[in-house]
Amino acid sequence: MPIPSHLNGYTSDVIDHGDTVSFILQDSEGGQLFRVYAYGEYDPDTGLYTDSSEGKCFFVAESVKTKEELTIFDNSIHGYDNMFVNDSKKEVHLVSELPFSPCRVMAQFAYEIPYDEEKHNYKFDSDGNCVLIDGRSIPWEQVKSDGYDWVTLCYENAEGDWEGFCDEELS
Repeated sequence: MPIPSHLNGYTSDVIDHGDTVSFILQDSEGGQLFRVYAYGEYDPDTGLYTDSSEGKCFFVAESVKTKEELTIFDNSIHGYDNMFVNDSKKEVHLVSELPFSPCRVMAQFAYEIPYDEEKHNYKFDSDGNCVLIDGRSIPWEQVKSDGYDWVTLCYENAEGDWEGFCDEELS
């Protein structure tokens, strides 16, 4: 099962659930405690952060151990819609630390698009790379790992339970 390319090397406890993959985020030294920063609108009814009227949501995790900053999910560039449907520009907004950090983070990505069956529907450059809506070209295998159609992000609370803070459909 694919892992989004920007998170390769930063995963632990990977579980393949068929059309979905889940894992615990870790830094380059194996640390799993992160400060989580986000831009987005918080919905107190669902407990989730989502796009606001001013921009797309995104989430960054900073390792407590190494201070590495990992973009977990950026809804202006990651996922199927942002690769092939929405020609949106990356937006930069101030982010704030989420109230539950530092914490462990679990990510789950769904891959239900039959890329290989529909490969003939995509554009390719002269090097054989797939052309994205923003003009960038990336290898076909990266399309299949980065073109997920759903993302769910969770944090581990003080009781050891996982609570969601992002749940976005991307196709």
